Amino acid sequence: MENLLKQDYEDILNLNHVALECTSVNEMRKKVLRLLQNFFRCKKVSFFLTCESGKKFDFNRTLQLGFNEELYKKYKEYYNNLDPFKKYFFSSKDLIFTSDEIIPLRYLTLSKFYHEFYKPMGIYYSMGICLRSKKWPLGVVGIYRSKGDINFSHRERAIGEILSPLLTAALEKALFKEKIQKNQWVIDAITADLPYKGILVLDDNLQPIYINKNAMNILSPQNGSINNKDEDFLSIPQEIYLRCQDLKKSISIKNNFNTSQQKFHLSIFSFQGQIDIDLHMIYSENETPIFLVYLKPSDHILSLHPSLKNLGVTNRELEIINCLSQGLKNAEISEKLFISEHTVKNHLYNIFEKLSVTNRTMLIQRAIQLQLIRLPN
Repeated sequence: MENLLKQDYEDILNLNHVALECTSVNEMRKKVLRLLQNFFRCKKVSFFLTCESGKKFDFNRTLQLGFNEELYKKYKEYYNNLDPFKKYFFSSKDLIFTSDEIIPLRYLTLSKFYHEFYKPMGIYYSMGICLRSKKWPLGVVGIYRSKGDINFSHRERAIGEILSPLLTAALEKALFKEKIQKNQWVIDAITADLPYKGILVLDDNLQPIYINKNAMNILSPQNGSINNKDEDFLSIPQEIYLRCQDLKKSISIKNNFNTSQQKFHLSIFSFQGQIDIDLHMIYSENETPIFLVYLKPSDHILSLHPSLKNLGVTNRELEIINCLSQGLKNAEISEKLFISEHTVKNHLYNIFEKLSVTNRTMLIQRAIQLQLIRLPN
């Protein structure tokens, strides 16, 4: 691969971060296109999405910057049928292409497509960054330069190859969120009459794509959970991940595409009490699975949160208290919760203040009195 500059990698990482942080497809595309204009020093960029079948473009959802609107309208109506690069995108599996790789410029400039669309639009060189999922193409990002500019270099092509899988992942995430939002009424209808307090939806990669407020309150950091660097981020019990993976494997082995839903029941005993969990995998042959997780806490948990709010004890502080009840030392708590010993000490100081205690023994006694923890029998 062409040697890239340090600034190239920094720009790639920044673009990837911006794309992943976006909450909608349109927001993601607009921000990415603006960054690409600066990245490749060009005025014209476009972002095409395919229809759900992946066999053709959805021209109603195309986004472009720097294009003449009247000319682009003619492209949607007619000139897309003459576009050699569109045909190449759907017939190949390449992640990146430039116009001169598909058709020599001396032949391109003789075509009707060039004279009636590219030339009036001020386009001479073009590069496509293809966004292809495992199942079908999701879209393509087009980057364009005029005849007075230089053609795309090997270095810029190498940058495009790196960006392709990163933008594909960000687009898949945004499309999945969009799909969930569109079908929110379905989730609400399914769960309206169920006796569950918390609802969590995980995508095929077991990443949360929807969670209601009750689930947020229930899923405070727990023992055996997969923790994140952000201490305020939701911490999902590892048992849920393992059950999802087992359920997904069982469906793969059976190849039972007719089964659109699987269901089983499990209970997790944590320091907060009993949580009853119902897990459903919604699956069809042409779609990636999603996991619906329903959480029903015990009465102990439901009565616990008002006490926490009154005392000002956070979820992370409750986790620290639970670790202390197990006899763990600061270094062990640090390792278990993936935080520094300094952070552990800060949490302990705040806990002592909130519970009006001066040492660990008094803290455990006070926590038991307030039913913040349960000790083994």
